[in-house]
Amino acid sequence: MDRRLFALDHNFPEPVLAVFAEFLPFVELVPIRSIDPAWTDLDVRHNCHHTVRDRAQVWNLRVAQKNHDEVGVYLTKIAERNNTSVAELLSRNRLAGGRLGRDR
Repeated sequence: MDRRLFALDHNFPEPVLAVFAEFLPFVELVPIRSIDPAWTDLDVRHNCHHTVRDRAQVWNLRVAQKNHDEVGVYLTKIAERNNTSVAELLSRNRLAGGRLGRDR
């Protein structure tokens, strides 16, 4: 499977990206500033009023403004491509409690 590149908000914490890289080998997550520092000035604030704080969301940034995509839609597509179920996909990729917690 080819690795997919995702550019993340310039305020996204790099230590979190480093942890994601360890567990998500099929994607490359990079802060937008490392692609081109000028891109940190892009205005994507219009998405903020669509954001729902208590649920996972996928944003496909396009010219047209629209609501977020349900995460389940993407999980179903990934599971189907891998001939498995969403439950099995989540079970195989679940991190042990505290795995993303801060070092103490």
